[in-house]
Amino acid sequence: MTSKVSDSGAGVAGVAAAKSGRGRGVIAWSLVVIASLLMPLALVAFWGQRTLTDTERYVQTVAPLVE
Repeated sequence: MTSKVSDSGAGVAGVAAAKSGRGRGVIAWSLVVIASLLMPLALVAFWGQRTLTDTERYVQTVAPLVE
């Protein structure tokens, strides 16, 4: 009789593990999507910070346009 009790307990644990695994998958995919959307913004901000705040680099970038 004890084997029946442990089998039913394992079944409940298996269902709980499947539900938590699905939740982790959804969270993981959500984080991937959010990171994918924020990456272009981060790259533009990094470029702007590196180029526009450094006077010499800004002049090197814009000088060909003047000529």
